[in-house]
Amino acid sequence: TYVNPTFCVMMGYPKEELIGDSLEKLLDNENRKTLEQQLKLRRQGHDEKYEMAWTSSDGQKINTIVSPRPFFDEEGNFAGSFAVVTDITARKEAEQEVIKTQDYLQQIFNSIHSMLITVEPNGMVTRWNEKTEAFTRIPSEAAEERYVWEFIPFLSKYKQTMQAVAENGDRVEFLKESMEKEFVNFF
Repeated sequence: TYVNPTFCVMMGYPKEELIGDSLEKLLDNENRKTLEQQLKLRRQGHDEKYEMAWTSSDGQKINTIVSPRPFFDEEGNFAGSFAVVTDITARKEAEQEVIKTQDYLQQIFNSIHSMLITVEPNGMVTRWNEKTEAFTRIPSEAAEERYVWEFIPFLSKYKQTMQAVAENGDRVEFLKESMEKEFVNFF
């Protein structure tokens, strides 16, 4: 068997401790099962990439993408395999940070005590907050990827204003009294 120096550094073990030893010492139960399943698939000739988390010598989780390649002899019998293991730990951590940030921003978005609707330049709803849901009685998910004037028809007269705001980044405030009158008449 063979392990390259990069894998040894990634796992925190000298090459001598890894060669000839089972990879299972580097895996928790869930990832052992993943490896077993993937080895069965490899024996059948499958070579699809998959994600797996390893445990380094200091107990740290190392998230990876495994790119396997099975080998077969002249008669078509499985003769072994080779895999490239790529560390994606930093990417996974960044993905988690993005999710946390999105959740945080969604909490801020929903905490605003005014109706807040975000739309694309063409008027397509990307989201609206809980205040808008309560007022319209339409869940945000039902409004997403539909035009805002499908739900609030009188907003269609503001199409050009919304497009200008989206294109220029200008801020527009509608007169509260005017909007309230139109909302009252609409709802």
